[in-house]
Amino acid sequence: VYTRVRVIMPGLVTEVQIISVEGTQWETNLLTGEWQASDPRYSFNPSLLFSSETGIPAILAHELTDPILLDDIEEIPEVPGKKLYALETVMQGDSAYQMTFGMIDNEPLRVKLWVDPITFDLFRVLLVDPANPGDEEDTAWQIDFWNFGSEFEIEPPILNN
Repeated sequence: VYTRVRVIMPGLVTEVQIISVEGTQWETNLLTGEWQASDPRYSFNPSLLFSSETGIPAILAHELTDPILLDDIEEIPEVPGKKLYALETVMQGDSAYQMTFGMIDNEPLRVKLWVDPITFDLFRVLLVDPANPGDEEDTAWQIDFWNFGSEFEIEPPILNN
């Protein structure tokens, strides 16, 4: 699995890349951007997103409540010309809490989904984690999916050490 995570916070914009191949995992260093081995026990494992028991498929099937189909078909800038259904719903925070090692609180979350109206492919998930006491703003988590039906090979990165 290859994942690129962009973190945007007041005063900070940074990106981390993660590669996980057959149980071995690497990530880019936040400060240098260079690849380094990572311990999957202590870092985010992107394959958890696709777990049929606890990942996005399980969440979509079992944990969304009160879905609302928004009136307008929407486009997202990364896929110009592609018309997508937009839905808003609520999910229980338990699975998100587990997948993110507690970075998302274990409470109900507002969710927006963008779905292809023909294939029902999920293009984007936007989770909104309510602000904790003392914090001014909610935290938004956006997960994008592209290149449906494409085949590609993920290679271990070249380490500089």
